[in-house]
Amino acid sequence: MAARYIHMHTDDAESVGLHDGDHVRIQCPGPRGIIMDNVLVRVKPTYNLEMHVDTDEANAALLKNGDKCRILH
Repeated sequence: MAARYIHMHTDDAESVGLHDGDHVRIQCPGPRGIIMDNVLVRVKPTYNLEMHVDTDEANAALLKNGDKCRILH
């Protein structure tokens, strides 16, 4: 199973107080809403804000491309 992680631009990370290598909790709303623990934060100035999860995890939560989730820290 692939690790779940968030790509984050340095400006986005700075605005929420996160650093490369941090781990966060993510709340994904919806009819099968879930909270994901231990989501790795990857920060670079070339990244756009985007979360990557394993296909099985996305399917279990009924997530699709473009859905918005919340960082809980």
